[in-house]
Amino acid sequence: MILHDAIVPFHPKDRPTVELCCRYLKNNMGIQRIFLITSDNPNIQDTIFINENDLNDTITLEQIKSKWQSVSTKYINRAGWIYQQILKLGANQWISDLSDDYLICDSDIIFLNNPYHDIEQGKFPYNKAYTGEYNTPYRLNYHRLMKEQAESGFSFINHNMVFNKQCINEMKQFIQDRNNKRWDISIIDALDFNSFSDFSEYDLYGNW
Repeated sequence: MILHDAIVPFHPKDRPTVELCCRYLKNNMGIQRIFLITSDNPNIQDTIFINENDLNDTITLEQIKSKWQSVSTKYINRAGWIYQQILKLGANQWISDLSDDYLICDSDIIFLNNPYHDIEQGKFPYNKAYTGEYNTPYRLNYHRLMKEQAESGFSFINHNMVFNKQCINEMKQFIQDRNNKRWDISIIDALDFNSFSDFSEYDLYGNW
């Protein structure tokens, strides 16, 4: 497995951090293509801009906020955070020639070295990275969404993760089959809007 592509969704306010993130993805990680999903073109050299406003077949930030407000106004400021996670999970739908394996990265990650240098031996840096730490609401959310228990006993939260196109497609299809609705809408409907943090894209994919 060679990491060829990386995807970084971000809010325009994080533009300065994203520029550093991209520089180190190329220099220290050897990433060849970086796709930036945001609302305004950041015009960062050697990156590919994807306008989130032009994406099809995905729930919008305003729709998430509307759903949230219909249930509760508590923690509604977290709607943007949830939306960004949807963008990460759906990225392979909008990039037709995306490599089979690709890196999803938060915009504030600066790679001072390559934590994936042993990836060919199947060693991933986030595997049991936070043994003993687990956010219980994530497990409850997983059960509501997937209709089964999360099998791992540790956290997958690492703010970057390698995704595989086939695995992510199978996971989204599984979600749709279990909930009889589109995967992104299923995720929103499974949220506990009175919880500060009960969903993580990394934890969902890691447990899957």
